[in-house]
Order: sequence, then structure tokens, then C-alpha cells
Amino acid sequence: MIKTDDFRVYMYINRGEDDSGDHPVYWKHDGQRFAYNKTVKLNTDTKYTVKFVLQPALYPLSLSIGGNELKLEKKKEVAIVNDYIAKFNTIDMPVTEKGSRKELQIIMHIEDKGVFNGCIQTKIYKTTDKRHARWGEELHHIEWECMPNEEKAGFVTVTKESFR
Repeated sequence: MIKTDDFRVYMYINRGEDDSGDHPVYWKHDGQRFAYNKTVKLNTDTKYTVKFVLQPALYPLSLSIGGNELKLEKKKEVAIVNDYIAKFNTIDMPVTEKGSRKELQIIMHIEDKGVFNGCIQTKIYKTTDKRHARWGEELHHIEWECMPNEEKAGFVTVTKESFR
């Protein structure tokens, strides 16, 4: 059961300049070989559109992905959800070596809730590598169930993460 302070953050990632979903990103199960058991596959030197849906309707004050501050553009605002779009690119991100993964931090300051700190495990492929980067399951979105951190004021606790 969701408490009144609980909320959800949904993250959609698309390859390219739009959020149509026509250019999906893929992910795969990695078992227990790495820090996380799921890996999102990206290409280096590639532009991505990232959409965040906040439910209930919340307001992000800032967003950082991989240490880069990104501009958030409000896409939709209704009583129950707010949608925001950001452009993210992997320019100058090195290709991940075989047998390793890279953690990609997602930090969003959410008004009246605190700092959300999510992390996705990634494998970065060469720009031209379509075969490996597009093998696996199509990533529709990642869903984080969250609540304000009761022990650390100003921070958010992720209680559940789901890949869909």
C-alpha cells in the first residue's frame, strides 16, 4: 500500500532527439557478475532523450546524469503526473571494456521530497556497434518506488526498482 508521502519516478530512454519511442534502448540480465544484475546498453558519442514521469505530480528542481547537469523541459502537467524531458549524450564516454560495467548516477532534486539518487549499470558500446547494443530486452522504462528518507532529511529512499 502506498503512503501519502510515497511517490514514483519513471525513466524512459530513447536513442535520438525525440521521445517517440521509435529508437529504443535495450537492457539485459547480468546475474550476479557485477554490482547490479541488470545492464542498460548504450552507444558512445550518441544523443539520447530521457523522459521522467513523476507520480503524483511533483516538480524536479534539477537533474544530473553521469555528473552532467541537464536542462529539464516540462512536457505535460496534470493533477496526477508531471512529465519532463531532458537531452543526454554519451559524447566522450569511453567504450566499456569486456567483462566490466559502468555505473551511471541519476540525481534529481525534487521539490518537497528531497534528493533522488538512482543508479543504472551500463555497458557502453562503440557508436557503430548496433549488434551488441541492440541485443536483449527492449527497455520501456525503469520505475523507482520512493519515499522521503526518515533518517536523512532532504534525501529520498528508493524502496523498489523495476525494469519494464
